[in-house]
Amino acid sequence: MTSSYKNSKSSFPHSLINDGPASKRFFPRHRVPAEMKARTSHLYAQRLSLRKLRDFLNDSGVRVSHVVIWKWIQRVGKRIRDKIVCKRKRRALVVG
Repeated sequence: MTSSYKNSKSSFPHSLINDGPASKRFFPRHRVPAEMKARTSHLYAQRLSLRKLRDFLNDSGVRVSHVVIWKWIQRVGKRIRDKIVCKRKRRALVVG
């Protein structure tokens, strides 16, 4: 990948990730900035493989494995699902 992370623009909703002190709870370790984790998740959603994302991050100077990237994606996906999807109450139909 020729474009660097800082020069790339994204339509990913970063407000779901960077909401002040809550982002520290969301990504408790700060070895990799939350923006880069969110961008990686966004690129994965655009059908980039985990190993290609690992290579992208290695070119950016961040050494991580594809398993770590998978864990980021799972965490971001859960956060988005919890914020966007309304949970419906279960209703039971009593037949009798």
